[in-house]
Amino acid sequence: MNKFIYLFCLAMIITSCGDDDDCCIVDPEDTLLNYDGDNFTAPILPPGHYVFAMRLPATTLSRLTGQSIKSVDIYMYDIPNDVELVIYNESGNLPSSELYSQNITNTLSPNGWNSITLGTPYITDGTSLWIGIDINNNQLLQSVGCDQGPANPNGDWLYDSADDEFIRFSNRVNDSVNWNIRVTVGE
Repeated sequence: MNKFIYLFCLAMIITSCGDDDDCCIVDPEDTLLNYDGDNFTAPILPPGHYVFAMRLPATTLSRLTGQSIKSVDIYMYDIPNDVELVIYNESGNLPSSELYSQNITNTLSPNGWNSITLGTPYITDGTSLWIGIDINNNQLLQSVGCDQGPANPNGDWLYDSADDEFIRFSNRVNDSVNWNIRVTVGE
């Protein structure tokens, strides 16, 4: 993100967003929701099934009720065997049932930002949502990118099939990062 846009976003965050969220009005029609900074690296994970997720609390989405999640931008390193964009509802401050999924494996390019337009825009209803990148890989690899932190409590969730739990990455490995996942919401 160039410095001008970053400073504009920072000003918007300070003036228009709540304490527990991070967002930026990109233009009069769209809002960018994210917790990350510039890409720094990506964790190296063993073969398995993972979901890299960010939480969008109701305090953020309530003012966007009726608008659509139009696209999701992610920074990818290596492309796993199978990758899906998923949206979950929330129960007990954790992801619950899957509301939307879209296979994006063949649309991704390695070592850079990828913008995924939802095949069917998801209309927000003001309740908390989780946006995830669901991957399956059969080898040791880096996939979803992250910043240098510090971690936002909503920006570093990781599901690992080895323990079948969503846990903050910072609690798994004592590292403070946010996933490079950015959501654009608009009319």
